[in-house]
Amino acid sequence: MSESGVAAVPGPPGPAGATGAAGVTVPGADGDDGRDGDPGLPGPTGATGAAGATGAVGPMGPMGPPGLDGADGHDGLDGRPGIIDVLPNGQLLVGQPGNYPLAKAITGDIGISATGAVTVAGWEQQSISLIAGAGKDSIPVNVDGTQWTFNVADSGGNSWTPTLTQPGAIAKTINNATYIQLGGLVMGWCRLTPTAAGTAGSAVIVGTPVTAKTSALVVGAGNMTLAGVRYNMTVRLNSTTAFTFRRDDAPNTAAMGIDPNAALANAGDEIDFFFILEAA
Repeated sequence: MSESGVAAVPGPPGPAGATGAAGVTVPGADGDDGRDGDPGLPGPTGATGAAGATGAVGPMGPMGPPGLDGADGHDGLDGRPGIIDVLPNGQLLVGQPGNYPLAKAITGDIGISATGAVTVAGWEQQSISLIAGAGKDSIPVNVDGTQWTFNVADSGGNSWTPTLTQPGAIAKTINNATYIQLGGLVMGWCRLTPTAAGTAGSAVIVGTPVTAKTSALVVGAGNMTLAGVRYNMTVRLNSTTAFTFRRDDAPNTAAMGIDPNAALANAGDEIDFFFILEAA
């Protein structure tokens, strides 16, 4: 409102103003660096390279110094002709026809007493061969403090006349009945051919050469032709003075003659066996 109190009337709009001058372009500040990219996938495995050549063999090392000399062995026994001789096969000959047993004792790993008894230290790891002097049939040997007498027959064994029963006595031909006794150990072989018949259903029994220490033991093996059929068999001590036999194919059954139930005959039958037993 004017001073006169009359209201002022707005004038018309003025003409458009001139276009302002272009603004100055000012470069903006650099933006922040972008984040690193994710790792790339592994590349394929490369081909295996060729094997390198084998290196040359190295030279041999120098030879070591010689080892120390071993200790001297014990001096051997002085030779004494006719008392102790070593045969070419390694056997130890003790005594001679005119001087047995030894008159003087020898001590050491192998001891020989004045009576001729032999003691071998560590006998389980050593062996010794003894030859009885001429006219002698035994050699006394001490084993672990026990005196044994080894019987030596000039023929290399002793013969005996075995009995053959089924159940009564049966006539027979003794093709072989030989045994050797070394102390309490008895080894033998027997072959009999019956010349008469036995009785089926009864055990075939052969007598022993010596009385055994015990019975009910398997002590050997062999074969028997019984009623024309050949069987392999075991040999058993039926008592301390009698052998019986059992078939190999039926070892837990009764004695042969009962199983199989058959009689010894004099037409090709035979008994052939060996045994080892301990004498009473």
